Amino acid sequence: YQRRVHGQLQLFVKIKLIRHVPAFQHSPVQFLHALVPYLKQRVLDAGSVVVRVGQLLHGLHILAQGVVEVRLPGADEDAVAQTLRDGSWFSEASLAAPAPSTSTIVSITSCTIYELDAADFARVRQSHPDLVPAGLDVRLAEPPTPSPRVWS
Repeated sequence: YQRRVHGQLQLFVKIKLIRHVPAFQHSPVQFLHALVPYLKQRVLDAGSVVVRVGQLLHGLHILAQGVVEVRLPGADEDAVAQTLRDGSWFSEASLAAPAPSTSTIVSITSCTIYELDAADFARVRQSHPDLVPAGLDVRLAEPPTPSPRVWS
């Protein structure tokens, strides 16, 4: 019983994390439920590089727990453009097409990050075409609006 409750809680938490990403806010819960098994968990120590500037990104990253800094390339290697916290996400546009990262992202605390690979995302879309929300491709193609919770 305890294991089943834990599994249901994990499912709820992961669906809530995905729903925070603007591209998925209006997605049916069945579509989000189909994506959850493809979320890969990464646990990182403080000081770990999550993504390097120029690295080709192939999917969405969701920061479930922890704090990371977004550092822009330039003369000052430590110039922090933004700090992201629990519930933040980045690289959502690379679900539609691989793209090089425009920043380096470094963990400041230990972090738990969930990654959704573009190939897995495409598999879910192909196997559940009736659940794909209208306008999803348009929302993924739009440039992200920098905010305290978003950076790509």
